Amino acid sequence: MLKVIVADDMEMIREGIRAMLEQLPSGAGALEIRTASGGAEAVRLMERVPADLLITDIRMPDMDGIALMERCRRLWPQTAVIVVSGYDEFKYAQKAIEYGARAYLLKPIDKAELFRAVEQARADKLLDPGRTDSRARTEKSRRALFFHYIQGGGENAELCQLMTGRYPFLTGSCDLLLIGFPGGEAEAETLRRRLTARIPENALLLGNAKELVLAAVAGCNIEVLLDSIADLKFTAALVRGARGTGGLREAYRQASDIFVHRLLYPGKRLLTEEDISKMSTDFTIPHAEVERLGDMVGIGSEAELSRALTGLFERKKLAGYGIGYTLALCDTLYRVLRKIEKKLHTGAELEPIHMPLEFETMREYLLFANDQLLRLHRAARDQGSGRDSLAIDRAEAYIRANYMRPITLAVVSNEVSLNYAYFSNSFKKQTGRTFSEYLRDIRLDAAKKLLRQPDIRISEVAERVGYDSYKSFYRAFKEAAGMTPAEYQQKQYRRQD
Repeated sequence: MLKVIVADDMEMIREGIRAMLEQLPSGAGALEIRTASGGAEAVRLMERVPADLLITDIRMPDMDGIALMERCRRLWPQTAVIVVSGYDEFKYAQKAIEYGARAYLLKPIDKAELFRAVEQARADKLLDPGRTDSRARTEKSRRALFFHYIQGGGENAELCQLMTGRYPFLTGSCDLLLIGFPGGEAEAETLRRRLTARIPENALLLGNAKELVLAAVAGCNIEVLLDSIADLKFTAALVRGARGTGGLREAYRQASDIFVHRLLYPGKRLLTEEDISKMSTDFTIPHAEVERLGDMVGIGSEAELSRALTGLFERKKLAGYGIGYTLALCDTLYRVLRKIEKKLHTGAELEPIHMPLEFETMREYLLFANDQLLRLHRAARDQGSGRDSLAIDRAEAYIRANYMRPITLAVVSNEVSLNYAYFSNSFKKQTGRTFSEYLRDIRLDAAKKLLRQPDIRISEVAERVGYDSYKSFYRAFKEAAGMTPAEYQQKQYRRQD
């Protein structure tokens, strides 16, 4: 059993770490976890029963993590230490390394990285409880910090100087390869081991549980390296010609922008700038089409819904635009479906619908989205009130879009596929107004906006808001507004003066 102490002055964080540790695979062995609200309490716990592993925050009020590590190194040298911190300043990491930290993890803590650090500490204990391979730990921690720097972490001249001294090729022209793996932690570890065994000279492999970055001297045959791992699941983005450590940061940003386009290239392993350079970034999201898809929920057939969804995400159209179009389209779909879910309360899992990058392919995304769409559809169809509510929503939208035309109750009820009399009753129940009152109010609101123009003729206003005669418009306006259209226009004109 591995004895663990978690020290952090914030209860939410230490309990969060405890919860993550309790999720370690059962085959990894049992843990005995104790928590401390600060360094002093951690020392008292150590004095009672020394821990095999101490996980500590770097900054705590009574005794900080550095002081706690120094005390542990003197009194309990066999205790492995993992440092967690919200600070990426090199001085903290350097101190942690000096005192023998097994790992330096930045908040928010990645569960997979924590698991890896704990398993490494457990392995060290089993292999040689007294081993203190500080040089290897120092190199590992520096690499982790340098990876964080490349990802856009704080400027760190001292760290960059140390890394370029250790890897001189980083000062020249380099190619950067970003590798993502959808197969999970086991797949990632296999890929990491295979790449490490084949890494060329003048190359540096960095990464975490989600992605790997290979920085190699320019001209290195990266394609051959990728061929050697072709049997594994991965997608990579390549940027060539980065200069210096600052250039690697920019290359990582570019590679990340390229990498997210993987959804548009199913089956393609290596993406470059050429793959996205011709994509348009000038696009308009088809909001009306997405809204129409929502209008079909509970009314259309399942086959019609699925076809409409597939049509929205037609592959050739998606590939013509940058990934921004796909992301915006997914977000629009999510908002429309969430509005329906709020009425039906089906428990449909909608959050992933506006996070397509969490899926390996667009095909997987569409299968998931279609499942949730049909779940809403079946619920709306089965719940009469829900169906009616959606139909009336559609009717209101139709009236707002077509009030200037000669629409009638029969036209609108047919548009939403409801019986004439049933629609009339349902419409009044939901809106609080009869169909005629609702249409009149929409038309008169539009008329009032037009009448703010002093030179517009009353007859033109009547025609533009859907009345077939001046007389019927005049009568309806005076009845609702308490004054004639001309009086209203004059009143608005005087206000402007």
